[in-house]
Amino acid sequence: MSTYDVFISYSRKDTDFVRELFNALSAEQRPAWVDWQGIDYSTKWWEEICTGIERAHNFVLIVSPDSLNSVYCHREIEHARKIGKRIVTLLYRPVDEAELVGGWYTHKDMRPIEPLARANWEHLKTIQWIDLGKLNGDATAGAKALLQTVDTDPECVQAHTQLLQQTLYWENSGRSPGALLSGDVLTLAEKRLQDCAPKISFNDGQKAFVTESRKAEAERARRIKEDEQRTKRLRLITVVAGIIGVLAVLATGGAVNQTQIARNEAATAIANANEANQAVAIAGATLSPIPPTLTAVAEQVIEGEAQIASLDLASKAAEILSQPEGNRETAALLAIRALNIDYTPQADADLVKAVDGLFTRQSLSEHTFVVNSAAYSPDGVYIVTSSWNNTVRVWDAVSGEEVRMLSGHTLGVNSAAYSPDGQFIVTASLDGTARIWDADYRDFVAYACTRVFREDLTEDERRVYGITDDSPTCPQFAKGSGQAAGG
Repeated sequence: MSTYDVFISYSRKDTDFVRELFNALSAEQRPAWVDWQGIDYSTKWWEEICTGIERAHNFVLIVSPDSLNSVYCHREIEHARKIGKRIVTLLYRPVDEAELVGGWYTHKDMRPIEPLARANWEHLKTIQWIDLGKLNGDATAGAKALLQTVDTDPECVQAHTQLLQQTLYWENSGRSPGALLSGDVLTLAEKRLQDCAPKISFNDGQKAFVTESRKAEAERARRIKEDEQRTKRLRLITVVAGIIGVLAVLATGGAVNQTQIARNEAATAIANANEANQAVAIAGATLSPIPPTLTAVAEQVIEGEAQIASLDLASKAAEILSQPEGNRETAALLAIRALNIDYTPQADADLVKAVDGLFTRQSLSEHTFVVNSAAYSPDGVYIVTSSWNNTVRVWDAVSGEEVRMLSGHTLGVNSAAYSPDGQFIVTASLDGTARIWDADYRDFVAYACTRVFREDLTEDERRVYGITDDSPTCPQFAKGSGQAAGG
């Protein structure tokens, strides 16, 4: 999925100028989204228009009487406003406001959307327009003036586009919790919302997405803390139960002593047998309730200890599952052991959550953001993955170890795939570029050696960078080999 510097909204009557503007932007290597085709009034066409607006960092309106009397231009402006895109206005032909606004009431196409057109117009009037008339109508000059505005606060504008794509993915997945942000990525998104708010308008959907992400993160932290507190409470219960048990034992000892005294009195005072028997009966009645009490206390102690042990393991499993790179197999095993000791709802929930990853053979977890694609090399030896953290990584398919990282894209990478012969990797990025990479890193090093314009590091460079090994950096092009570097 590519991104564009600008989406150009215009009237078909202004096509010639727009084509000149597009060519001027292309000469500056600035990608633009323009609908050149004849308008196909279909749902699919409108979805493509909306997608183009969403993937562009800026929405550019070519202002003319015709564009402001176009139902489709107004719908495009509405969508750009709805999602919070930065709108840049380029005045191509002068507009008479009174004639324009008054004409909407009688225009057969514009009359049904007059309230929308008026709302759009009021918003456009708050924007500083680029007046092409002051630039002698020159498209190249207009493109340069446009790019000055486009290049203002580029980090915030790109952050808006990236957060919008993440928000749309969350909404299109039914607001799945798995699509929410977490950890450092969430913290960065919150910082961008705060720092860029004075410069860029983030829409309600983006704000809700970040808010829900923080709520989910807080809920994970709450669960972990709650499990820890529950464990502490059970430990306290166990201690109290132990104290009760000690007291019960002491009470039992007193009862035993009473029984023994009664028996001694019976043995020495046989003549008074009735009195002795009564004493024994009293002592027996005192002793009889004790064993059930002791049994209950012991059972309570054992149950409390089992609960603590189960919750301890469940808490550790929950902590692992709260981490994006957490090992689900380890979490599942901890949850199983917890349930084998004693049933707790926490251990049950942890096991359910961990089950999704039970069949994972390797966890490739060096990416710090959403992983968009993964593909095996034709020979099955390697796996290539792409991520919104702007990188592509190559992994050993058996060991799961990272073999190579391809960095160079300036925005998230949406896809990466091997060529059929496995010699190359092709990547596509939100920065609007696709790149072809040499798949064999060793061959790439050899290729790089052919592109340097000297044989090796100088002696001074070796000393500065602490290189004591005197072997050549590119052995195949060492002095005396007969082949010059950089050919």
